[in-house]
Amino acid sequence: MVARKKIALFCCVGLLIYLWNTAYGELTPTGVNFEVEALMGIKASLHDPRDVLKWDEHSVDPCSWIMVTCSTDGFVTTL
Repeated sequence: MVARKKIALFCCVGLLIYLWNTAYGELTPTGVNFEVEALMGIKASLHDPRDVLKWDEHSVDPCSWIMVTCSTDGFVTTL
């Protein structure tokens, strides 16, 4: 009986860690998506005189941005 409780506790802790990493794994310590941070760096290096790239640096999901294509998993694949 004690062994079952230990296994159940181990599984619960493992699930909690998995869910935590899934929810926060792609965010910087300040809560910004790593892809958003990288794309804003790329945007800063580009010349955009007509302001076509109206990207929001506070956005969590860059997949809705113009000129950005994402995979079905929600990761940026092309610009």
